[in-house]
Amino acid sequence: MKTVAVVTCIIFQLLLVSFCISQDETKSCRNHPMVTGECFLFWGRMQLYEESPRVRIWRVGTTRVLGVMDDEYQLEGYENVPSDLIGRIDWNTAMFGDFTVCPFADDIPHRMRPICVEKAENTVIKKRRDAPQNANRLVDYAPAVVTLTGTLTKEKIPGSSDDDSAETQEVGIFLTLEEPIDIRHGDAVNVAETGIERLQLVLFAEHLERLEAFLRRKVIATGTLFHAHSEDQPARVTLIVEKLVDPEPRLVTNDIMTEP
Repeated sequence: MKTVAVVTCIIFQLLLVSFCISQDETKSCRNHPMVTGECFLFWGRMQLYEESPRVRIWRVGTTRVLGVMDDEYQLEGYENVPSDLIGRIDWNTAMFGDFTVCPFADDIPHRMRPICVEKAENTVIKKRRDAPQNANRLVDYAPAVVTLTGTLTKEKIPGSSDDDSAETQEVGIFLTLEEPIDIRHGDAVNVAETGIERLQLVLFAEHLERLEAFLRRKVIATGTLFHAHSEDQPARVTLIVEKLVDPEPRLVTNDIMTEP
């Protein structure tokens, strides 16, 4: 059987080949060489904005808003905000929590202070006041990072071989979402979509090694979204997975997964 990683990369051709290699470890905000002072902790609300900086945190109880920098402060190998953290909010939600942040500049009155985010604890996701009623979660295509929950399945892809026999059909990995999502327009290829309930996944080697333990279970997947390039792809949208987590981990005994 062909590996899932190879199958999916063929579908996406050269555009996504670079995503099929292992990712380097990124350093956290605290280690960023442009940090100018001590990191500090406060209760705040993080949400997305149209203009830069795209991610901002309001210090609850004050008029101060801090900007999570994504321009000249974005250095290769460093993470200005944890991807699995920012992936939990969208254009209809905000995150409240205890944020540990590190400054890129002194605090100047009436100016947005540039920061990066080390971590957030005791987090709560709430609907934004300006969000439409009964709206699906509204997310963006890559390079934005999203975190989604659903059930993982492995399925044969119809029409993936000339003779279409069960033995020669290619296999894909899919995530059936717990709740449908809407995706904002990105470009000519990554067009707006509404009511997406099922995604095809691109997995890295480390995920494939543990794949059987995740199948037919609820998982939390963090990664970036891309629209299908042709109508014959098995799902309209694909998620390139950076992190795959079982929210209900099982015990491992002699390499056999068992219920706790």
